[in-house]
Parts: sequence; structure tokens; C-alpha cells
Amino acid sequence: MNQKNDALRPAAEAGEALPPIARHFAGFLCTLAGGPRPELFLAAALVCRAEQSGHACLELEPLCGTAPLPGLPAAPEFDAWQKSLMESGVVGRPGDYKPLILDETGRLYLERLHAAETGLAARILDRCRAAGGGPDPDLAARRLAALFPAPANGPDRQKTAAAVALFKRFSVISGGPGTGKTFTAARLMALILELEGAAHGPLILCAPTGKAAARLSESVAGALERLPVSPAARAAFPLRALTIHRLLGARPGGGFTHGPENPVAAGTLLVDEASMVDLSLMSRLFAAIPGHCRVVLLGDRNQLSSVDPGSVLGDISGRAETAFSPDFAALLRRVTGDSPPVAASQPPPLADSVIFLTKNHRFAESSDIARFAGMVIAGQAREAVDFLRSRTGGAFSFLDYRDPAELAALLEEKMTAGYAPYLSAATPADALAALSRFRVLTAHREGPGGAAHANAVLERALALKN
Repeated sequence: MNQKNDALRPAAEAGEALPPIARHFAGFLCTLAGGPRPELFLAAALVCRAEQSGHACLELEPLCGTAPLPGLPAAPEFDAWQKSLMESGVVGRPGDYKPLILDETGRLYLERLHAAETGLAARILDRCRAAGGGPDPDLAARRLAALFPAPANGPDRQKTAAAVALFKRFSVISGGPGTGKTFTAARLMALILELEGAAHGPLILCAPTGKAAARLSESVAGALERLPVSPAARAAFPLRALTIHRLLGARPGGGFTHGPENPVAAGTLLVDEASMVDLSLMSRLFAAIPGHCRVVLLGDRNQLSSVDPGSVLGDISGRAETAFSPDFAALLRRVTGDSPPVAASQPPPLADSVIFLTKNHRFAESSDIARFAGMVIAGQAREAVDFLRSRTGGAFSFLDYRDPAELAALLEEKMTAGYAPYLSAATPADALAALSRFRVLTAHREGPGGAAHANAVLERALALKN
């Protein structure tokens, strides 16, 4: 912080300390604005801290009249704060090229995040509004019936999800673990290859990380073995998923090979684990695919949020339920034979592109796992812990301990028993199969019970056994 802003130094460093980058960024903007400006310093520091915490913007109005951080000045009245920021010379309105952007609702952005959000939103809405397209409905109905046999009871949301993605240029299929997202995606790919063939263009699978891409490749390969598809479609099936960075051609020095001027050659792009994709990367991805490309996002809105700012999948699929426009609902009814919910009035364009898979095919809704997951999603921490304690010996093992040494002994006992089939496997194939049946998940990396601690306990136990 330079000498002009020395008066702000005690406020910036008192109480709950701001991250250093937030302090320096706020001081730099005050320098650009010509001198100390407490209202600008406060807004700039808070928007930088919000970005560091994973948020794309900062809403000013809820902060007005409060002291957002101990030691910093109280936030002024809403209109006065906006006026002061706009007079600073470093804050602009949407479309301006300024360090900070303040929109009409009072949301403050770093310029690059505002550009990413508005650009991505425009490209998604263009796809949602695109009229027509898709295969012949009667042909689609026959293939859907072959790939999705009628369920024992109720409508088949997986079939409806595949139909939505087949006829829309943009779609989101959201659901928790075990709801059949990959099952649905594999059948969607079979539909596209059989109904549109080579004219459709390349069908590309991608995911945000190498591990997610490898799991998607494995899941699709396994699903293909059980699919009733023609030899031509089977031969054209994509069996290898790429990371998004590899698909875009990430350069060692920064930037990507593919972009608006050099788009990726793709007819359909399927993005798995989309909840992990941050705003900037998703914006880059959509800018690098041609307008005719069908885009399908798969993911769980309650799981695996992105590390960097933005929650694209969560924001898109934040609605509680799906209700389609009358015209699109009629098309879905024609091709699936089910009766999807119809909105009472004309919904926004995005409504026809989002569907939630709710039936769990991995475990029953009344099971302990389902009940525990529901408590976690609802934020019922105390209830979830009490439930775990009461169910020890069933689907869960709650390790209660008084000190790290006791926890280490408990972990060693559980893990050596869990990995025993892997250690005694006769062949590599048996070892891999056994390894996939037992996993250790931790809530954090460091500390007692964290990933590093659990790995050290297991390594020590295995060393002693050998």
C-alpha cells in the first residue's frame, strides 16, 4: 500500500485481516482513482475477497449499513455507495472496460469475471432459443423405446432426459450419485449416432480433471457392452474422454489453441462432472465450440463445486423442479410416451433444457445412505452426526476417538480389513476388482483423519505386514 493510502492501513489490517492480495488490490485501485477513497477501498477489498472465496461477484445492498469486517469502515447507504464508486473512475457499467463493473442490480464484479459470465450466459441462451433441429420424432420414439424399456412404475426420467438432450442444442442432466447420469448419456450417444450418423459431426466426451475423464471413459466403455446398437454406431462410439484443457489445446505459456476464431470440430460435446467447471473455463469452452454443436452438461448440483470462482452448473440447475413449455412438453410426450410436467405459463428459455434425475438406482430412498445424504444436502449437521452414531455397525462405521493415536488404531483396523481382498488377490485383474470395492474418503487433506494421516497409517500398517 503506498503512502497516499497510509490512512487506510490500520483499518485494513485491524480485526479480521483481509487476504494480502485484497489489501494490495484495493490500495492499487485507490491509487488509480487519485487518492484515498474509503468506499472504493472497502468495495474493492471485499470483491477481491469474494473472488478468492469462489464467488463471481459481490452484492452490495445486503452489506449497506453494516461493518462487513472488523476494523474496516461501515458500508455506506446503497445509492450513495454506488454513486461514490461510479465517480471513482475505476468502476464502470456493463460494456465499459474498467477494473470493476457494477451492474444495474448492485452486483460488483471484477471485469474479467463479468465478461466471462455475460459471454457464457449469452451463448447458452442462444442455444436454448435455437428453433427446430433434431431427428424425425417418430424415428426418435422408436429408438428411445428400444434403448429405454418401459419401467415397472411411473414415467422414465432417464428416457425424458435423453429426449431433451437429443432435441435441444443445450441441456443439463443433473442428479445425485446412482441416478443414472452416465447410463442416460451412453444411450443418448447411441441415439445420436444411429439417428444422425456421420453427418452429425464428431461426438466428444470431456471432463474437468484427468481422473474424471478416466472414470467417464471407463463408464462409457462398460455401458457400451450392454447397449442394443448397430455395428456402425458401436464402431463410432467415443471411448476416450479428454480433459477440457486438452480439448481446448492448453498452451504451456497460457491461453488455448481453440477459441472463437479456431473452434473445436464437434457435433456433440458431453461434459461430465460439470459442477467442477469454474466460470472462466466454462466460458472459454463455450467460446471455442461452433454454434451448431449440441452441448450436454452432466453433474450433481449438490456436489463437487469448482475450486475457482463461479458455480455454473449450480446456478443453471438451481430450480427445484422441471416444468417444460407447452410446445416442448408435447414433443417430449410424443417421443417418450410419458407426460412431462407443463409450466402454467411460458417459462424462460432455460426451462426446456434442464432435467433432474431423482430416482436412485444404486440404493433405496429409505436406506441409511439415502437418509444420511439428504441430511447433508439440507445442511443438518447435528442430525447427520447423531444419525451416524445411531447406525454404527450397518452401512456406516462412526469412529469415535479421544486422541489421534486412538484414531490411528481404529483406521488401521478398518483399512487393513477393507484392503485384505486386494492384498490376497491372485491376479492383477482380481486386485483391481478388489480395489474398486473399497475406498477411503476423507473430508479434508491435513489433520487427524485427513487424507495425509490416513495414507500414513495405511503405509505403516502395510510395511509391518510385509
